[in-house]
Amino acid sequence: MKVQSTKDTKKIKKTIKICIIALCVLVASGSGYLGFKIYQQISNFDIDNLTTTSYSSQVSQDGETYYKYGSSIGKYVSYDDIPEVMIDAVISAEDSRYFVHNGFDIPRIIKAFMTNILAGHTVAGGSTITQQLIKKTYYPDAEKTIERKVGEVILSIEATQQTTKQKVLELYLNKIYFGKSNSSIGIYGASYYYFGKSPEQLTLPEAALLAGTINSPVSYDPFRNLTLATRRRNIILNLMHDHGYITAKERDDAKNVKVENILKNDPVQTNGKYASYVDRVTQEAIDLGYDPNKTKMTIYTYMDQDMQQYLDDVSLSKNYKFTDSEMQAAASVLESKTGRIIGLMSAKNYRANNSDATYLDYAYTLKNRRQPGSSIKPIIDYATAFEYLNWSSGHTVDDSEFTQGSWHPKNWDNNYHNDVLLEDALANSWNLAAIHTLNSVVKKVGNNQIVSFLKGLGYNMDDEDFNLNYAIGGWKYGTTPTMQAAAYAAISNGGTYIKPHTIQKIVINTTGETINVDDDIQKQASEGMKDSTAFLLRQVMTSYVKSNNSYSAFNVGSQIGAKTGTSNFDATIPALAGKDKDHWLCAYSPDYAWACWNGFPGEVSTKKH
Repeated sequence: MKVQSTKDTKKIKKTIKICIIALCVLVASGSGYLGFKIYQQISNFDIDNLTTTSYSSQVSQDGETYYKYGSSIGKYVSYDDIPEVMIDAVISAEDSRYFVHNGFDIPRIIKAFMTNILAGHTVAGGSTITQQLIKKTYYPDAEKTIERKVGEVILSIEATQQTTKQKVLELYLNKIYFGKSNSSIGIYGASYYYFGKSPEQLTLPEAALLAGTINSPVSYDPFRNLTLATRRRNIILNLMHDHGYITAKERDDAKNVKVENILKNDPVQTNGKYASYVDRVTQEAIDLGYDPNKTKMTIYTYMDQDMQQYLDDVSLSKNYKFTDSEMQAAASVLESKTGRIIGLMSAKNYRANNSDATYLDYAYTLKNRRQPGSSIKPIIDYATAFEYLNWSSGHTVDDSEFTQGSWHPKNWDNNYHNDVLLEDALANSWNLAAIHTLNSVVKKVGNNQIVSFLKGLGYNMDDEDFNLNYAIGGWKYGTTPTMQAAAYAAISNGGTYIKPHTIQKIVINTTGETINVDDDIQKQASEGMKDSTAFLLRQVMTSYVKSNNSYSAFNVGSQIGAKTGTSNFDATIPALAGKDKDHWLCAYSPDYAWACWNGFPGEVSTKKH
């Protein structure tokens, strides 16, 4: 009862203080609206939210946490385990009066203001370390408004009163970026990211380098810009000397240590476990407006660890031998009835952190779309014929010569087969039969209807220029394994298209807010094709998988439908003309759909040959 009374008293006092502060701001600003906005921001302040030590994380479908943001193992470092040299470097670099002010430093604000006035632009910031921690916790994505800045100041003062300076600094160093990579979040991750050691082992030049990156983690990441990072480290060493933390000799000796000599091998060259899936989950969360690097959250996913490990092993050539060192590969595996992605391979030797332009992803990134070749024929040619021409699975199709202007397409065997059964035309991948079929559909419903049909199955057609060459996979840009797997899933799923996704739900750690991503996506399921169309495609494709020798590997007793596809380099690359550029295998079963691609990016092959 006494404890409850004490808590109530503290709560009342806190409310009174907030009201008084908000009232002062209101009087000073002359704006009731501004005062109300500030009060909204600060009234729900909870020291527990600020002092939480949780990391954002990803959880697999079996409930196991397989990835933590901020470091390779997500270890939290207490203040006592952070070396004094690191504390001194950070204080010198970011907030020299940190242990003196109450969370808000007026002299620092004035100094920054005058510096910016003299420079004619913003070159110095006035935020204290406490303000930076408040911003990262409460305003990670907020615009720089007056009410946000005032709220930040008030919460900084409140935080200083409710906890210790050491705790604030500890939280700060465990939450901030020290470089461009996700692996550089927090002092523990950054120490291993750059030096391959624990924070307790940091030396003076290493601590100064880390402290120097805080101001602009991307610009001062030495793996990206060694010259700038070295210059910034030396500035920090000067500041440490100016504030009395180190002697002139210690400063000069530290400056003489070359940054490149204390760095471990560039971490960009190493693979992270489940990197393809991790990056896809992160991007999906960001696209939804929830950045796990800025807001602490738990992301529940549909990753199957066995499947993902298998795909990772393929990527690393552990269970598959690539025929050429320049060959690339990608794959996507999802549940047919839900669109839930259980495994991804983004590229061969995929490197984590797809936010960097040097990292390639072929599984879902639009800029890396590939021509689908014959793997698109079930969708664009025969599904549309079932859909709009009411053909049956036993329909006879025309595999005769076709000419359109200067275009004279041929079959892979250079023969004409005239009238053939639809199933045989698709199983043997006769180009002319596919073109004649699509041409018949176009004559009845027009190009726009075909494009709309493809969009309804998840294909990105915005930049494409549809023509009959699309019948055999000759697209301007192409598609991705994830798009292909989702479209093939619709065949298995009675024609219903469900957007492919990795996330079940997102839970914000500090508030418990839950975003039910999968529930929303399931509600948005749409008819990609008629149920009758999907039924006929399944009838045709599962039949030739059982009877055609080319697909005998898939005849394993389940209702599997599959289609391969290739595309070739054209005459613009003489050394490669006629050779395969893309290889596809797309398939589905009652439970899963998957699409695999390997091939040679044109620019790589041109350079090679």
